[in-house]
Amino acid sequence: METPRDPDRVSSFLNIQVKDIEAVYAEWSARGAQFLTPPKQHQFEIRCYIRDPDGYLIEVGQTTDPEGDWSPAHWPREVLMVSDTRYARQIR
Repeated sequence: METPRDPDRVSSFLNIQVKDIEAVYAEWSARGAQFLTPPKQHQFEIRCYIRDPDGYLIEVGQTTDPEGDWSPAHWPREVLMVSDTRYARQIR
C-alpha cells in the first residue's frame, strides 16, 4: 500500500469497532484528533471517519443492531475485510 495521492478517492480503509463511539470521539478529539465527520447513525451502526498521519482513512463504528454486530448471512463467522469499502469488519 502507499499513501493516498488523492485524499478524496478511497480504495481501502481500516475499520475499528468500539462499544461507545461518543466517548471515543470525545476522548480522541480532546487528544487532538481531527475527525472528518462527527458520529452519524447508519442502518446498523454509528460511524465517524478520521485519517491517520499518513493520510489513510479510518472508520470508527459502533453497532446499533439490537441482535449484535450485523454481517451478511453468507460471510464466514471469522472474517477480516479491510479493502472492501462496503463491508469492513473486525475479526470476531
